[in-house]
Amino acid sequence: MEELISPSSSSSPPPVSLSLSAPLHSLLPSPACSPLQYRLQCLLHSRPEWWAYGIFWHASADRTTLSFGDGHFRGKRAAAASGGSDCGNDCDDTEWFYVVSLTRTFAVGDGTAPTRAYGSLAPVWLVGDQGMQACGCERSREAHLHGIQTLVCIPAAGGVLELGSSDVVGENWVLVQQASSLLSAPEDVAVFSQLTVKKAHSSGVFAGVSSSVDSEHSDSEEE
Repeated sequence: MEELISPSSSSSPPPVSLSLSAPLHSLLPSPACSPLQYRLQCLLHSRPEWWAYGIFWHASADRTTLSFGDGHFRGKRAAAASGGSDCGNDCDDTEWFYVVSLTRTFAVGDGTAPTRAYGSLAPVWLVGDQGMQACGCERSREAHLHGIQTLVCIPAAGGVLELGSSDVVGENWVLVQQASSLLSAPEDVAVFSQLTVKKAHSSGVFAGVSSSVDSEHSDSEEE
């Protein structure tokens, strides 16, 4: 069943902190990696749950459509553990779904999960067979047909972040806050990348990405 996350106003969300445990060489951005894709990689690789992909749907200037802005495909957990040798057609289906998404455009108000999140300014979290099917939108049905068991759409500055997993992942406000903070941080990419990579080299892994560039800068100066 579709759920819009509405945290209680009486409780504050926990502090945002991303810690990365994957090998450094697999997380450092490549020369061709865009700033947005770099942030998506940091988010996906920092989470304990496994997200097969992340897509940022960019809102048009007139706010009438959402189109592919950038993304990161991680694949299924089984494929990563085995080097992609035994995941079969399920992995191919998930990758195909991600690749086809590059050409997708959604009209705001069309009832799909990304546009619902964009229009309501509240996350949409679809879980399991029942939730994916009950949503009643083409995007969730297509995702489910290609092995996605959890589809999450989180509104952020300039658009919507969509996350898909082949696992059943329960609602998580910490993830929502991390995604919103990371994608809404100032676009000072030089500082963002420099500080993150500096910590990576000093510790052997990414030590963390704070909720904003300013707080990250403060932390690095205190160390």
